[in-house]
Amino acid sequence: MSENSSGAKPAPDGQSSTEVPRRLSSALRLLTVAAVVLSLIGLFSLAAVLLTEFLQGQVWLGFIAIAYFCLPAAFLLMVVLVIAGVRGRHRT
Repeated sequence: MSENSSGAKPAPDGQSSTEVPRRLSSALRLLTVAAVVLSLIGLFSLAAVLLTEFLQGQVWLGFIAIAYFCLPAAFLLMVVLVIAGVRGRHRT
């Protein structure tokens, strides 16, 4: 039985056909980290807005603006990551 149990044949240059080139991999990793950080910041801001409203306090407009911009930006980055993943798998 061969070493490669997935059935994929190795690429001619010696790399596995499922590996992403290192430069692209680090760029995708950076986009992933940015998407996660933006989504966490946006979610914490949204939670602060909701908690402040629940406690009937004065909501700081900065929290609303942060949630308003960070959550859609994180969503768009995640869409880019999905498209990059699909394109990467389609090429192999």
